[in-house]
Amino acid sequence: MQRSNHFVRVLLVDDYEPFRRFVRATLQARSELEVIGEASDGLEAVQKAKELQPDLICLTSDSRHSMESKWHIEFPDSLKTRPYFS
Repeated sequence: MQRSNHFVRVLLVDDYEPFRRFVRATLQARSELEVIGEASDGLEAVQKAKELQPDLICLTSDSRHSMESKWHIEFPDSLKTRPYFS
């Protein structure tokens, strides 16, 4: 799969579909972002990340904690929640 030089490829992860729709719409308003997929749980997130190879995975803090406890997916402590684009 050839990657575009013009976009940051984003995978959205959240268990609440209306929130994913909102985030997708917000991100798609930015010309440099391309939402390439969505996942609703940790297992699906891992599968989609392997398949789609996103540049950025966007997940809420709640999703992160849920995945760590429910799916035993560990995220490095160095991951911080902060705005990536202004």
